[in-house]
Amino acid sequence: MNNTSLSQGEQLQKHIIVNQFKEKQLRAQCGTIGNIIGSGENAKINIIACIAFLFFILNAGHIMYYGFEKSKDLLLTTLPIITTAIGYLTGSKNKVE
Repeated sequence: MNNTSLSQGEQLQKHIIVNQFKEKQLRAQCGTIGNIIGSGENAKINIIACIAFLFFILNAGHIMYYGFEKSKDLLLTTLPIITTAIGYLTGSKNKVE
């Protein structure tokens, strides 16, 4: 066996070590909030998805507690926000470059 060439197992180990180093480096750059939300384009999408989900939960809880009749005003305010967020999420993933 040639000393300069690595076996397949050694190449795999090297690849794993390099990827672990890159992952640790990325986590250090992102910080605590970045590790939760993500970074770059993923961060925008994750934040919007969280906002839409929170408004959905808010509406569901309000309807369960107060009933549908008393929740109409809240729904009229938050449903456009939810639908806009969902539209952005679906539209941003189908972007043509």
